[in-house]
This record gives sequence, C-alpha cells and structure tokens, in this order.
Amino acid sequence: MLTTEEKRFIRYWQEQRTGGKTSYFLLYLLLGSFIMSLFGLVILLFFLQLFFSWKLLIITVAISFVLTGLMTVLVWSRNERRWKSLIRREIKQGESTGNGN
Repeated sequence: MLTTEEKRFIRYWQEQRTGGKTSYFLLYLLLGSFIMSLFGLVILLFFLQLFFSWKLLIITVAISFVLTGLMTVLVWSRNERRWKSLIRREIKQGESTGNGN
C-alpha cells in the first residue's frame, strides 16, 4: 500500500513529466542559476570582501550555471528512479491483491 506522501509524489512527478524534460531543465536551470549567482556574489562581495569586476561576475555566473545544471540532472534522475520504483510497487501490489494472495 502506498502512503499518502508517495501518492502525492506520483501525481506531482507525472505532472512534471508531461511538461517535458526540456522545459523542466530550462526552468530550473535558469531560475537556479540566477538565484545561485546572486547568492555567490553576496558571499564574494560582502563576506570575502572582494571588489566587483566583470571577470568576477562572469566566473560566478558560469560556476552557478554548471552547478545548477548538475543539480537539475541529478534531481531529475533521482525523481525518475523513485517514480518508477513506486509505480512498479503499485503494480506488484495490485497484482497480488487481484490474485487473492
């Protein structure tokens, strides 16, 4: 029997999947890169007291783009694995209850 949280995850991930992998990556890559760049610049400028330069901005944006891309790919694959295992478990449970076992 699937828990309420697992059923909620299945519905959520099916909606994400219908939107497509490309739109998922674009949304999270662009939004995540923007947020991570802002966070990185705040740390570099205020906490490490580095002076602003265009080179610093470009490096920060590039690093945040790469890190966000990796995180997006990892989250997608982890959610896909979880979704597939939950669907398999749901099918297996349906077969066992349907056979009278």
